[in-house]
Amino acid sequence: MDAVMQVASSEGAHFIAGGHTLWEASAFGFNFSFTMGLTKWMVVFWGVMLFMIIAGTIGARKKALVPSGWQNFSEWTYGGLSNFFSRMIGPHLGKTFGPLLVTFFIFILLSNYSGMLPLNFSMDEGTFSLSNLQAPTSVFSVTAGFALIVFFCTHFAGFKENKLRYFKFFIAPIPFMLPFTIIDVVIHPFTLALRLFGNIHGEETVVEQLMQLSVFVNGWAPAIIEVLGMLFGLIQALIFSLLAAIYISEAAEHF
Repeated sequence: MDAVMQVASSEGAHFIAGGHTLWEASAFGFNFSFTMGLTKWMVVFWGVMLFMIIAGTIGARKKALVPSGWQNFSEWTYGGLSNFFSRMIGPHLGKTFGPLLVTFFIFILLSNYSGMLPLNFSMDEGTFSLSNLQAPTSVFSVTAGFALIVFFCTHFAGFKENKLRYFKFFIAPIPFMLPFTIIDVVIHPFTLALRLFGNIHGEETVVEQLMQLSVFVNGWAPAIIEVLGMLFGLIQALIFSLLAAIYISEAAEHF
């Protein structure tokens, strides 16, 4: 649990610059710390973000009547995902939160897949070694940030659609349910972040351990593991986006 609750911790992080812990504390059996610095996963995070900005700009730059090439692929991808989420939460909510859900899916998918790229190099005692990058979604502070966005959007949707009637949700069906409803509301984003973090971090740890075994390195196992990793990354991106859509839709129901 210590590894789960550490936010921007220096433990297990590969710092390019900085790396000095500025604040550290323990509470209720959990360790919390804050470390200033630039890590390798931050560079990957910004790289994925930059790629999405450039790809989106190129796809929307020339709006041809009959799209082709990258514009056709971009419109097909966004349109398909947007329609998928709109069918889940309705066209009204889809118009407001559809772009967010599509962005979540694509960003998480690319982040998951970035952990499969063998671009992470290191020099130890004059020996050059090459390994996979660290996926940003294998860091709890990243997935917690995504979950907080979902948390605020969920209650924004509930209040926007129901106004003051939304507060009836916290005391339905009887006021005695208020403490339990609050606990449920708090647990939702925590489990959302923990699920994505735990699965991606666990998958990367398993792959790293298997790759260190010569019997796997010399065989077909690495390729099989990478193929399974692609399927696994797709499933995790879909689960996070679907749960976010469900939470938003439930909060927006009229009371």
